[in-house]
Amino acid sequence: MDEYLSEKEQIETLKQRVREYGPYALAGVIVAVGGLYGWKYYQSSQAHQGLEAAAKVEAIAAQLGGGDAMGAAKAADALRDGYGRTPYADEADLMVARALVDAGDLLGAVARVENVIRSTADEEMKAVAMLRKARLQRAMGKPDEGLKTVNAALEGGQVGDLGAFAARFLEVKG
Repeated sequence: MDEYLSEKEQIETLKQRVREYGPYALAGVIVAVGGLYGWKYYQSSQAHQGLEAAAKVEAIAAQLGGGDAMGAAKAADALRDGYGRTPYADEADLMVARALVDAGDLLGAVARVENVIRSTADEEMKAVAMLRKARLQRAMGKPDEGLKTVNAALEGGQVGDLGAFAARFLEVKG
């Protein structure tokens, strides 16, 4: 404030500035508090969704342990429908694929593994799924298709950096 203004003029200037800039400052505070609350709510809902999905994966594992592959497959489908953006859906599909292999249903297992390849955002999960797909194709008597799958992964067409998985892909290729 200007030091040459009287005390009364300084108070009037302050009131004028509060009237002029007060609504903007209040709106900024409201937006900041609302944004903080929204972010905390989002984080909480994501954590809650992850816990629910993890519990469903445990239930699927228990069903598979009890020999109920069909029930586990239905539960995995329901998990994918409700929690498709989580890695738990991919994990459930890979568990069911393993049970299908044990039951002799290689085509069903390939379908589950391809579902993981299509849906996952995790490069390592995609590499695991492609490796399993190549092994399943080889077990089904289709080594040429398995070789195409391995080459697609090795050339970086579908999976980024293979890292530690490169040796396993080369093993399947051999």
